[in-house]
Amino acid sequence: MLPKWLPLDEIKEIFSKHIKYADTDKMRSGMYLREYTVLTELT
Repeated sequence: MLPKWLPLDEIKEIFSKHIKYADTDKMRSGMYLREYTVLTELT
């Protein structure tokens, strides 16, 4: 993997899918929810 800067709207779209992982990958779902929550508070 390589670090890459993305537009905030694109990042919010990626992390907004935290519900998709709720039943299959709780760790990813929690991480996505955490990041999405922070992004929505900042913007």
